[in-house]
Amino acid sequence: MNLVYNSLFCIVVFCCVSCTSSEQQHAGIKGTFKNFKIQTLYLEKLVNPKPIVVDSAVIDDKGVFEFKTYKPTLGFYRVKIDEQRFITLVVNEHDNIEIEADFNAPERTSKIKGSVETDVFLKFNAMAAQLSLRLDSLNTAFQSRIQQPGMDSIKMMAVSKEFELPYYAIVNPVQNQMAQAIVTYSNHYACLAFIQPLDPETHLNAYIALDKGLFSKFPNDRNVLAFHESCKQLKKLAIGQESPNFVLSDPAGVSHKLTEYRGKWVLIDFWASWCGPCKAELPRLVKLYAQYKSSTFEIIGVSLDKDKSAWMNAIDEYHMTWPQLSDLQFWESTVVPLYGIQSIPFTVLIDPQGIIRYKNLRGTALQDTLKKILKN
Repeated sequence: MNLVYNSLFCIVVFCCVSCTSSEQQHAGIKGTFKNFKIQTLYLEKLVNPKPIVVDSAVIDDKGVFEFKTYKPTLGFYRVKIDEQRFITLVVNEHDNIEIEADFNAPERTSKIKGSVETDVFLKFNAMAAQLSLRLDSLNTAFQSRIQQPGMDSIKMMAVSKEFELPYYAIVNPVQNQMAQAIVTYSNHYACLAFIQPLDPETHLNAYIALDKGLFSKFPNDRNVLAFHESCKQLKKLAIGQESPNFVLSDPAGVSHKLTEYRGKWVLIDFWASWCGPCKAELPRLVKLYAQYKSSTFEIIGVSLDKDKSAWMNAIDEYHMTWPQLSDLQFWESTVVPLYGIQSIPFTVLIDPQGIIRYKNLRGTALQDTLKKILKN
């Protein structure tokens, strides 16, 4: 279980590969600081893998600054004083942005005029900040427990289970609120910074609404186009759709198709020997397999390993007796784009007809679901 919610900055950097516009119109950015000192500011564009400096401006003796060389187009930016102090902006081509802030606490005190996208960004930022604050104390308690002497994978699984309810009691209401807000502001570019942490299975309506809103408004932007393609893939992998077939090899080198297992409920478990959270789930899977293995249920392990020895050793160490498949291509595996895998462990439960019925079930949720569908 991951108790650390993605930082806002990481989300922005993740979604901002690059920004383009066909209109070739440019925004203006200027402002005034209180309690300032005369120094150089930097305008950074938030792109992957790290921000790049695109302009600079000197604060004059009245606290006034203006970026004049670089003309920002649609995208995410920040006005940077130093490594700890900056002001985040979401810029549209038509904006003429004016900033007022205290030099010593710019992010907290900033008042920004002329940027609707930044206004929307700040609404979501407030929600994310509250969530991070509430998770901090829970994460501290969790880390304290798992760092105790004698902690092993079985004990860690028990501790994780203990923290599941309080974790989701904090996260779910805020994510539901964010999803509803994304639907409301679905034609705003700023929402790209906040959609990624939301589970697309739970909040598919938010993904679809944002895709529709952004693609109609910014059809030539690279980030929007990338998001549009990912949403098309999400629809293909939605609950009720046929599971994509694949062909992978077992440890002996024999090829197997997913369709070979039609006629059974099949849990596809995407994992790897190098994945700690995956291995923490394995003792539970071993117990479930012993309980439910039959002519109507099967588990298929699909590994994202690249080292065959590590893969086979993990299979033996954790006593996984169900079919194991891999192409040993790590994150370049053919199944990664096929199933839209962003992290592991990841599971897909398909029915005897090969239809996707559940995704990303783990822990108690997986146990309860198997009990329900295999009760006879």
